Amino acid sequence: MPRTSRFFPTLFCGEACDAPELAELKRLATPIRFEGGQTIFSEGDAAKNAFGLSYGMVRIYRLLADGRRQVVAFAFPGDFLVMPLADRFSFSADAIGKVDVCKFPREEVKRLIETSPNIMRLLIEFAARELQSAQDQVTLLGTGGDGQSNVRQAGTEERHSHCPARCVADRTGANPTCRREERVGLSREPAATCT
Repeated sequence: MPRTSRFFPTLFCGEACDAPELAELKRLATPIRFEGGQTIFSEGDAAKNAFGLSYGMVRIYRLLADGRRQVVAFAFPGDFLVMPLADRFSFSADAIGKVDVCKFPREEVKRLIETSPNIMRLLIEFAARELQSAQDQVTLLGTGGDGQSNVRQAGTEERHSHCPARCVADRTGANPTCRREERVGLSREPAATCT
């Protein structure tokens, strides 16, 4: 698999890392391809490696006691699949279609994070986005009651036709004034609120 601009270290770091940090992250990366439906890692497994997504989309979930999946997030190119610091995976991850990931030895990535202020800052930003996403999910669960569940629509940057020209939403939540949601249930029509 060629190391193109779709290569995880380049996507994760962008312009934020200096050349030695990016070079070290690239050196640690082992590219791997997964087909749709393949499991990348399972909840409870020892986390000997960390994984970053180069291409495609990954479902992050927990298995419930009755065998159903509780989807907690979707990973997009440039995302770590989960925080790369834990000893065990607290979630499972499956490929949605073909995906390219980079596998990193967890202990070596951990040392790199500890010695690289730019990578540490990027990881803190990633953790903050994950925390915000979890808080959004809790809020949505708490506002239910109409028999439908709310799911934040994932996607890349887009200008919403229902918003004023200044409103550009992106999946990182950088624009808190626009909330684009999709009602899931009997209808799949978008519902949006702009303030």
